Amino acid sequence: MRWAAPPSKNVSHDVWHPVFDVDQQGRPVMRYIDQFVQPKDFEEGVWLSELSDALETSQNILSVPVPVGQIPVD
Repeated sequence: MRWAAPPSKNVSHDVWHPVFDVDQQGRPVMRYIDQFVQPKDFEEGVWLSELSDALETSQNILSVPVPVGQIPVD
């Protein structure tokens, strides 16, 4: 997938990576944010919209408190 920030963000390059992948230990990971994703066609846009809706309405949400000034990194 392609992620591209709008001109107001002053980012000069796009980022390409799959939504679903595996990490260095072979564990499945999901890397997705619905902002700035650029679907290649209508079907991919529908898939992304349905993915966003499913994530937003899921009952299986894990909430992790993050202290101010910190960022979760795995």
